[in-house]
Amino acid sequence: MEHKDRNEDKQERERSSEHERQERSEERQEQFNRFDPDRSSGTKGGLSQQNVPDGFRERCFPAKTRIEMADGSGRPISKLQVGDWVRCWDTERSVLVIGRVELVLQATVNRLIRLNECLAASPAHRILTLHGYLRFDEIRVGTQLFSLPGRTSERVSKVEVLSGAFPVFNLVVEKFACFFAEGLLVEDQVGVYLAEELALVECCIEAPE
Repeated sequence: MEHKDRNEDKQERERSSEHERQERSEERQEQFNRFDPDRSSGTKGGLSQQNVPDGFRERCFPAKTRIEMADGSGRPISKLQVGDWVRCWDTERSVLVIGRVELVLQATVNRLIRLNECLAASPAHRILTLHGYLRFDEIRVGTQLFSLPGRTSERVSKVEVLSGAFPVFNLVVEKFACFFAEGLLVEDQVGVYLAEELALVECCIEAPE
């Protein structure tokens, strides 16, 4: 009887886990459709500067940013296309995985934050540190950044603010909502929006009646 109860508990947990995965998948599908209204009809491609989502320009990378591809090679983010496969990180299993590029977004910004004279991004984009995801404008000298497995974590030794007119890009990566830029883990466009929505939900739950 006890063995039967344990099996039933296990099955219930598996059903609950599958339900949660399905809900996350539906959330991502809704986000994809928000970025690309033609997605459901099979249209493939990126979004131009004229129809990028509000706030996108605060969450993107300059054209020459090196993205880690599935085969271990590097490619400038401006050269990526829908259907390309990039290296990602599965946070649930803590393993290196690959994800398919669903959208490539493009715009122009006038301000970037550059770390260690290497990786730059617009201020609100988030990068994984040893203390969780932080915006680029929250990074300080001494912050430890999450690097590709097999490499030591990178310590921030220099933070610069760059001004000018910069062509910038971002990705939507299927399922994992992240990718490696210059060997460091960053969120994709959908990951940023989901994080903001979840934070809003948590605030509503914790707010007193």
